Amino acid sequence: MKKHKQIEKNTPLESSRNLEKAMQRMRLSQAERNNALFDLKELEVARLTILADELKPLFKQIPKDSRFACAIVETTKPRLWIDILSYVVMASDRRRYKLIRERIDTIETIHTTVDYHEMADVVENYIAARLVEKERAHTEEDYFSQVLTTASKPGYISLMISFGAGIVSICIGLALASYIQTQDWQFWRAFFE
Repeated sequence: MKKHKQIEKNTPLESSRNLEKAMQRMRLSQAERNNALFDLKELEVARLTILADELKPLFKQIPKDSRFACAIVETTKPRLWIDILSYVVMASDRRRYKLIRERIDTIETIHTTVDYHEMADVVENYIAARLVEKERAHTEEDYFSQVLTTASKPGYISLMISFGAGIVSICIGLALASYIQTQDWQFWRAFFE
């Protein structure tokens, strides 16, 4: 039989591992990483601020009733909002600007560039295109409102009422004719003889 080595109960077990020191090292490491991430976020905000300053004169020219705004929102990924659907963010390399448009089913990258002047030009063209779309939509709305206004004039209303009354009387006549054909003709014969 093998004899096992017995450990005396009076001698403490010494270990080179210390959980408290390991936890302290991890806390320090996480704090350093958080500081680095905070610095990177500040860098992104600074770059977006430079672009926002470049776009301020453009946003002053936009009509007040439009839904465009030049606002930096500092979330986990800072964004420079252009309108409800589009914004500019820094790419993963933190050097390139990305103009992004979100839709219900997709996220579309419209343009990516390192130069903030170029991105300002792209944003300007994007806003101009959206304003032209809005004008065209208002023109179509004006056309349909004219059609509805014309249709609501008194002459058109009486014409529509007459047309409706004619359709209803035709339907009643057809219903009566089909009812008479299915009934016994005894009553009608006696009546006409």
